Amino acid sequence: MNGIYENNLKNSEVDYFTGTASFDSPKVVTTSEGKSLTADHIMIASGSAPTMPNFPGAEHCWSSDNVFTMEEVPKSMVVVGAGYIGIEMAQIM
Repeated sequence: MNGIYENNLKNSEVDYFTGTASFDSPKVVTTSEGKSLTADHIMIASGSAPTMPNFPGAEHCWSSDNVFTMEEVPKSMVVVGAGYIGIEMAQIM
């Protein structure tokens, strides 16, 4: 999935950087490598990672990252999580 977003950014003529940075002013950020970047508009996309629950049977759980590797939809499923990703997965299933 991430490759899709990266390609969309490249096709939109957006300068895209990965890593960490800090704001020096409203229009300037400095990367952890010391590179200073200036722009009228700066977007920070912090990202996230799924968290697996800790309970007996959790080894059978899949994250939202894994669900797209399924070859067939299971006959029944429980979606844990009420955030937008959980709601999205429930709707897809």
